[in-house]
Amino acid sequence: MKRLLIPALAAASLAAAVTPALAQPGRAPINQREARIEHRIDQGARRGDLTRPKAARLRGELRSIERLERYYRRTGGMTAWERRDLERRLDVLDRQVFRNRHDRQRR
Repeated sequence: MKRLLIPALAAASLAAAVTPALAQPGRAPINQREARIEHRIDQGARRGDLTRPKAARLRGELRSIERLERYYRRTGGMTAWERRDLERRLDVLDRQVFRNRHDRQRR
């Protein structure tokens, strides 16, 4: 009986730990993505990879996404469409940060 119980408990605990990760495969929560993008913008500005106007424009776009997120959450929680909309906007901004940091335009 013990030989069956221990593997079953191990499998159940593993399934419980993996299930939340499967909810959004490959995606960090929105707030974590926003924080990571903001960090990359700050890092690019500090290192000189981003000019001041580019960094300001990217920060402004990030603030716009954050305002939209607050609006979505304030109106009764986010729907699946609203979450996908924010994810898409963050994807676009993430690519813009990457391109601007690697376009060889320095301060």
